[in-house]
Amino acid sequence: MKGLTTTGRDELIAKLNSKDELKVEEAVAAIKVDGDASLITDLLIVLATTDDAVTVNSISQLLFDLKDQAALNVLIDHLQDPRFESIRVQMLQACWQCGLETWPRLPVFLNIALLGDYMEVLEVLTIAENWDGFPDQLLLKEEIARFRDAMSEMEITEVEDLYLSILEVLVGFEQK
Repeated sequence: MKGLTTTGRDELIAKLNSKDELKVEEAVAAIKVDGDASLITDLLIVLATTDDAVTVNSISQLLFDLKDQAALNVLIDHLQDPRFESIRVQMLQACWQCGLETWPRLPVFLNIALLGDYMEVLEVLTIAENWDGFPDQLLLKEEIARFRDAMSEMEITEVEDLYLSILEVLVGFEQK
């Protein structure tokens, strides 16, 4: 955190956990100005443990507006963390809404798709659809093959059409 002491950081987290809407908004505003990637885990913990609608909305909007690649990478690192399973859809939404580069993390997204529920798979599809291209052709080819293999071993589910759509998007990025 830029210029904040540990005490200042702890105060921000306490405000985020507050039931006082004004304190929550104050903390989110401060994080927007001075926050860094080191706060992402704390934000996710608060988001996953609160039932306060204002807090959920404020933190979600903050994540959707991320403009720091390092912060996005921390968020992506936590996608497979069981502590955040209840907010995984929001985390995936942040990955495509922030408009930052996510294609290098294709293996993580495909793991989520293969293990996730319908909404998680849909968000992974949306992430892939928002890519402008896929510069790392070797990674792409390896992940397409892995995804195809995993699909062939799965029972037919309600997400099969989404899997096929993800595969179609990925194949569309292959350079012939």
